[in-house]
Amino acid sequence: MLLGLAVGAVAAAALPTPAGSPAVVPTSAVAKAGMTVEVLAKNAWIDTGFPRPRGSDRFLHVEAKGKWAYRPDKEYEVGPSGGNLASSYARVDGQVSYPYHAKGAVKGALIGKWGKDGETFFVGERYTERGQDNDPLRGRTLYLGINDDQFDNNAGSLTVLVGDMQRIKDCGPVTSHHFDPKQGWVADRC
Repeated sequence: MLLGLAVGAVAAAALPTPAGSPAVVPTSAVAKAGMTVEVLAKNAWIDTGFPRPRGSDRFLHVEAKGKWAYRPDKEYEVGPSGGNLASSYARVDGQVSYPYHAKGAVKGALIGKWGKDGETFFVGERYTERGQDNDPLRGRTLYLGINDDQFDNNAGSLTVLVGDMQRIKDCGPVTSHHFDPKQGWVADRC
């Protein structure tokens, strides 16, 4: 379930690309504190335009919902976490043709990277990353995509909420958040 409200809404449509060339879909709408992005399975990456969190008191928070398929058959329809890790067909650890191929990597998972040439990481249904004070990746934007090596036979999309939260001091672990148009992301626990 997505928490909070999105300030800006962005829907990414497929862009024509040369045969065999995965699409990177740019977006231009960036909300101050949060945005909703539709990530299509037919595109390798979408540049959300959302900047990396600045400072150790800031957090990137991503929540995704929906279904997409990494093959045309209904049996390959998965959520943001991708295919079944127990299935040898879904596992892609070590297969360098996939953008994310680390230990435990699966087909169809929502993945991310910072900037066009950034290192890929698993996002899944929910992802949080703490900002850094002296961040070497500062100024890069978040790219999101499906972990697959062929995109023309994919279908569906995920709805992804991307937000920048500020840590609330002396709050302890935060269990949930909501979006306040004046304050941005606010921890519910405090």
